[in-house]
Amino acid sequence: MHALLTSAIDLFAWTALVYAGLCAAYLLIITTAAWFYKPKMQPGAPALRMTVVIPAHNEGIGIVRTISSIQRADYSATALTICVIADNCTDHTAASAATAGAMVFERFDPVNIGKGHAFDWFLRQHFATYASSDAVVFIDADTIVERSFFKIVSATLAIPGTQIVQGFYGVLNARENWRTRVAMVALNAFNHVLAAGHCVLGSGAGLRGNGMAFRTDLVRRYGWPAHSGVEDAEFGLRLLVDGIRISYAPGAIVWADMPVKSRQAQIQRLRWEGNRGRLRTVFTPRLIDSFFKTRRSSLLDAVLALHVPPLSKMVIADMLACGGAFIIGGSGACAASLLLLLAPLWYACSGMLLRRSSARDWLAFLSVPLFLFWKILLYVKILAGLRPGKWQRTPRKSELHDRGSEVQRPASKIADSGKIPVTEKRAAGNI
Repeated sequence: MHALLTSAIDLFAWTALVYAGLCAAYLLIITTAAWFYKPKMQPGAPALRMTVVIPAHNEGIGIVRTISSIQRADYSATALTICVIADNCTDHTAASAATAGAMVFERFDPVNIGKGHAFDWFLRQHFATYASSDAVVFIDADTIVERSFFKIVSATLAIPGTQIVQGFYGVLNARENWRTRVAMVALNAFNHVLAAGHCVLGSGAGLRGNGMAFRTDLVRRYGWPAHSGVEDAEFGLRLLVDGIRISYAPGAIVWADMPVKSRQAQIQRLRWEGNRGRLRTVFTPRLIDSFFKTRRSSLLDAVLALHVPPLSKMVIADMLACGGAFIIGGSGACAASLLLLLAPLWYACSGMLLRRSSARDWLAFLSVPLFLFWKILLYVKILAGLRPGKWQRTPRKSELHDRGSEVQRPASKIADSGKIPVTEKRAAGNI
């Protein structure tokens, strides 16, 4: 019995070590590739007409700020149409958005809830609203848009064959507390390093859910066919299977608040964790089947990406692998396994370096142990039966703190200017 138990422990330890090693090797490849990424644009191309779509569920507190940031963009006001989907709202979102100068489309459907359903409803039911636009841009309701965002998106879509552009999605309130500081490190890596690395390897940037731009004919054809809790990643994989790659424009920047409280973060993380597993189950066989039919290597890259864990899970797995190495091989193997931690460290540091983070922002690494401890507790809760349940909107900081003031953009990042006037219009509809 003792020999059997020892063999089982050894098998588990070797499995953890091999898995961690493969993940580390893949992450090193992606990270290295990101350093060679060069965005393609045609700055002299004519400016595209764009319809900006903002999904909003009870965003009355912050929707005006988002609309105002779009109006302040360095882009012709006549080339932008701002549309807000007031989705199952019970507050003053619709009235506030209309007063701020957006077209408002109210949707009431208590069964089909979530951003994916709202997008699909708008794209299919209100084609006339965006039919004359060259592109449709999706911006979250808690977002600040860089002044140059639309110029860079337009110049990137002008590249022949480019149908979709994903901008960089950064953390607005990065210095709020330890949680948002770590979120900045993670999103610099996930939203930049992975996007750039996958573009170099050929599979495309993927969709990040905010700061996305599509050619109008593409969304007219597809609608928004993804309705899960990670509808952006799901749609991105569907497009990849169909042979459509997503370009990445690192200079097209949007900023959004990250959760500041454990309750906010837990709601968000439960949604991501649960739906990521379903994506693996559904899309792994689809991607493999498509690979054998088309021989496109980008599909295998997507399969590997689905099975490589998030940064925090990888660090935890590496620590387990280190413990396993100590069990099966003593201190020498343990020391060798510590090298596995270099991959996620290089990945995270590359995100900070490539996004040119300030010296003060690098202090965020001091908060990583706190975040890992919180994630371990969350995984324990998940194993104990905690589930995301039905879709829940992540509470905003202003709602938790009941503050009248808004979080302002860092002055060093974005300079304010006067509002660009937009004709006030309002449309209503439901299904």
